[in-house]
Amino acid sequence: MNSEKKLFTAGEFARLARTTKRTVFFYEEKGLLKPYTINESGYRLYKPQQIFDFQAILLLRKLNFSIAEIKKYLTRDRTLKTLFKEKRSTIREEVEGLKRALERVETYYDNLERTGTLVRPFVRKINAFQYYAIKRQGPYAKIREFCFELKGFFRRIPRDAFYFMFEESVGYRPKNASMVIGVVKHNGMVLRSDNEVYKGQMPSFQALVYHHEGTGKLLSLIWDNMRKYARINGLERNRNRAPLELYIATSLNGIQNEDIHRFKLALPIM
Repeated sequence: MNSEKKLFTAGEFARLARTTKRTVFFYEEKGLLKPYTINESGYRLYKPQQIFDFQAILLLRKLNFSIAEIKKYLTRDRTLKTLFKEKRSTIREEVEGLKRALERVETYYDNLERTGTLVRPFVRKINAFQYYAIKRQGPYAKIREFCFELKGFFRRIPRDAFYFMFEESVGYRPKNASMVIGVVKHNGMVLRSDNEVYKGQMPSFQALVYHHEGTGKLLSLIWDNMRKYARINGLERNRNRAPLELYIATSLNGIQNEDIHRFKLALPIM
């Protein structure tokens, strides 16, 4: 009986875990959280450390682990504690991703209040630079593919190389654009022989600049808001020069997590 003083009933366990008895019984039914023992009166009793097992189950479920996956793991004579430790890096990434998402949403709302758009860009001079490039015709959806094609024309190219895209004809043609796909020239680059890559020079120009961090799927929306910002603030666009889209840190640089991809958008102005 003394040992039972260190145990919790299902109701006590639920209160300490900030859940309901129904939820506790649900995970028992699924074989994930069995009571430590059942006393003579038929009460389910749980050890204090099982509260942490319960929290681990909830966290794993939030990380999209199915009940079947967790149960399969436990049937291999492993514990929730071991599974949790093995998935610590995934859990940390998820937490950091949620923090970044929260910060971005807060930034977007703040920008809406301040500028009437999702962005708060700044006017900057884009300095002249030399580049290597190829020309391609197609939808915006193939930009990434075209960039990797360009990358393949090099025997050696720095991991931190800056890739970019601008359209030869000024305008918005998402389904069939004439694009220049390029990479900023760097001393460490070595081209393969017999390829269609050409050298070019980007002249300096004045631009409305915005740095975007996150998935590239939002770039079209960001561009729309950049143009809106220019209209609201009376900034005259330079329609003789195409907008420049720079890929600062993306899968082209070996970064697979879209959540931390970085882009630089430059809208030419007079």
